[in-house]
Amino acid sequence: MTRVILVRHAEPQIDIDVPSAEWRLTPRGMSSTEQLAAVLANLGPTLIVASPERKAVETGRILADALGIPLEEDACFSEQEAEPGQFLADNSEFRAFVRSHFDHPDEIVMRQESSHSARERFAAAIRLRFPEHPADEAPVIVSHGRIMA
Repeated sequence: MTRVILVRHAEPQIDIDVPSAEWRLTPRGMSSTEQLAAVLANLGPTLIVASPERKAVETGRILADALGIPLEEDACFSEQEAEPGQFLADNSEFRAFVRSHFDHPDEIVMRQESSHSARERFAAAIRLRFPEHPADEAPVIVSHGRIMA
């Protein structure tokens, strides 16, 4: 059985005027990723695969450099798409959106993909990329909170 390590991208610098896929990491996000690399080193990762979104790639690059392993990008591990201006700054509004998103997994609630479709995309990518990956090795997938949930 394939073992993968899922990592949510580190803390991004939120800028509601640009698409979330272009957000960069904050200094705190970079620092916490460096700390995570020390923990991951004990798990023997051999590859980092990141969503091509900037915050995920930056997280993956820090991990890959610290661990001395390759970094690849794969759009199958991207978050569900969002357009600029769709950022929900109000926490209660965001929580209501997420609740509705998961309560209605076959419906497109706000983004351009249902949670069911997103789950299938993510799971299929794992099966396709790592069908016979040795059980004693663990690729790291750097992705996003909602798609991994």
